[in-house]
Amino acid sequence: MKAVKVTAALVLALSSAFAMAGEIKDSTIEASNLKNAATGTGSKAHQWVGVAQDNGKISDTQVNAKNAKNTASGTNSYARQEIGVARGNGKLKDVTVHANNASNEASGNNSDARQRVGYAD
Repeated sequence: MKAVKVTAALVLALSSAFAMAGEIKDSTIEASNLKNAATGTGSKAHQWVGVAQDNGKISDTQVNAKNAKNTASGTNSYARQEIGVARGNGKLKDVTVHANNASNEASGNNSDARQRVGYAD
């Protein structure tokens, strides 16, 4: 059985009224103790906290993801955890990311785990 679980804790906070698409500003994103897991052959666990995506931009924001945990288990499983982020054209300005004790883990044959904290692109 294949499991896909996404914690789009794209907890995109309540940004200011004038923020453009793909922009987070003047916000606090609280996602401490967040947990996400997927199990089974080919399982995928995605956990994104913060983010902004196309044309990026995160400014004057605090991202709290202390103790965030993301796990995938099973043959060919993968776990992706991104905390902070921005992507397409990046830019993190006056951003504080707290990810103390955040963990990302994949177990099983041919499994892969990737974690990014901060990040812009």
